[in-house]
Amino acid sequence: MAHENIKRAGLEQTVSIIAADAQDVLECLDKQYDMIFLDAAKGQYPEFLPECLRLLKSGGLLVSDNVLYKGMITGQEPVVRRKRTIVNRMRTYLDMLSNDPTLDTSILPVGDGVALSYKRFETEMQK
Repeated sequence: MAHENIKRAGLEQTVSIIAADAQDVLECLDKQYDMIFLDAAKGQYPEFLPECLRLLKSGGLLVSDNVLYKGMITGQEPVVRRKRTIVNRMRTYLDMLSNDPTLDTSILPVGDGVALSYKRFETEMQK
């Protein structure tokens, strides 16, 4: 569907879709991107973040999908045992996004949660 929408908008020369397993492809990429949409195995988001930041241009946007994981990330109720690892890793990921000095991050409670992380320019970080 994304390919069709990009084609219909006449952006196939501008927009690149890399539909692959992030674990297999991130380390192999050497270009920098204006936007990265991360929708992968939730428990692996913390491992993917350094590669995403390496690939994201200053002024770029990292969109992380499903960051509230069925409301379990922000909830105070105990998490069922089989979900604890994923919940803890996603909490770690959100902490990494929030505390990274190169990022300005907002979390939107739409759907299963989306984090929008803007990568600052060097001059913005020095202010």
